Amino acid sequence: MKIKKFSIILAAIISLATLMPTNSFAAEISDELYQKYDFNSDGLINGDDIFLIIQRYSEIATGNTIISEQSIRENIDKNADIDSDNVINANDAAKLSDLIKEKNSMGDVNCDKIIDTRDASSVLTYYTRLSTEDYKEKELSIGIDYGVAALGDYDKNGIIDARDASAILVNYASNSVS
Repeated sequence: MKIKKFSIILAAIISLATLMPTNSFAAEISDELYQKYDFNSDGLINGDDIFLIIQRYSEIATGNTIISEQSIRENIDKNADIDSDNVINANDAAKLSDLIKEKNSMGDVNCDKIIDTRDASSVLTYYTRLSTEDYKEKELSIGIDYGVAALGDYDKNGIIDARDASAILVNYASNSVS
């Protein structure tokens, strides 16, 4: 019960903090190899791009259309075979996750090169959903879940929880006043 109350209070604090402007900006991605994995062309290689690989894999396996934009599907078909086995599958998503971990800092779950309140909010949202009975850790359902799963264990204790969100906020606050 105490953890739920703490989570609710922390969620309220994070929600208010996300309304505060930040003077940071996302760093440009310069590595050509890294750029080709930005499947949705949002300027970031993150969990959304991992999720697109999973969706495309599902499309190929089932024959159902999930990704409506043809240009995104073509980009995935051209570039998503990261392990070069001539198949787009979960292994490619795992390889992209590894690349994201290599290129981004722990705690930067949205991979925008800024560790801030948005990251803390995403970690707390992820943790809250994992805490409910109807949500299982293996059921990553949205792109940011993949980013949190890859980079959300800020205190590196093997568990993604409210302590990680709190530590991200402490980091953000200390960097904001420096």
